[in-house]
Amino acid sequence: MKKKKAGIVFFVLFITAAVLTVDTQSSSMENWTEIQKIIASDRAELDHFGNSISISGDYAVIGAIGYDSSRGSAYVFKRSGTSWLEEAKLVASDGASGNRFGWSVSIDGNYALIGACSAYSHDFAYIFKRSDSSWTQEAKLVASDGASDDEFSCCVSISGDYAIIGARCDNDNGIGSGSAYIFSPSGANWIEQAKPLASDGAAIDNFGWSVSISENYALIGAYDDDLGFGSTYVFMREGSENQISDTSTKTPGFELILVLFAVALILFWKRRRI
Repeated sequence: MKKKKAGIVFFVLFITAAVLTVDTQSSSMENWTEIQKIIASDRAELDHFGNSISISGDYAVIGAIGYDSSRGSAYVFKRSGTSWLEEAKLVASDGASGNRFGWSVSIDGNYALIGACSAYSHDFAYIFKRSDSSWTQEAKLVASDGASDDEFSCCVSISGDYAIIGARCDNDNGIGSGSAYIFSPSGANWIEQAKPLASDGAAIDNFGWSVSISENYALIGAYDDDLGFGSTYVFMREGSENQISDTSTKTPGFELILVLFAVALILFWKRRRI
């Protein structure tokens, strides 16, 4: 009887842990209907149009890293009724073969942020600004301490007056530990304001593999953290000096399962030995 009760306790604790890490979903489902297949007006084989995408309001930006011998490009589409029409084709003013401009893209309001993550040289990100239906390159963003193998601009995000750029192979906390950079505008220039690092960063974490920013918060993914379990860090902007503080909010779901599983296992074996 005691063994049976211990087994029940084990099962209940394990199921509870699993349930706590899964968001409940509504039973009602919405219908999403395809309204258009978007293609570039000058599409060509191996352009890889669609390798990166972002949408905000009535605007969408789509990367095509293979364009022109991997020089790369990005396309801005604007919604008109139920149709999405190509409004602009973006290229780097100093683009070169192999730059892979368009590796990462983000759009918000009048700004588009395009990453050029090359395997052969230093990497950059470019800010484009919209005026009516024209998009003009406003700034080229470079890491103040960047190295050729940092993969700066492997991912990008822009929201309002802040842009965040991941550099997943930066070595500040060990080889491949990763970092991110936050920029904001000063006139027509965009200035590096902060370089977030994980408080517990280690080699091969790939912190900066994914990034997102909104108002006073930045979210940075480290998909190889903790031997590949992965984690995500939330940063909050503080004060007029744009200080970025690590709130150390790592996604705890799997860790919670492990803890409860361990507790249940201990109870099970104690009961079994009685």
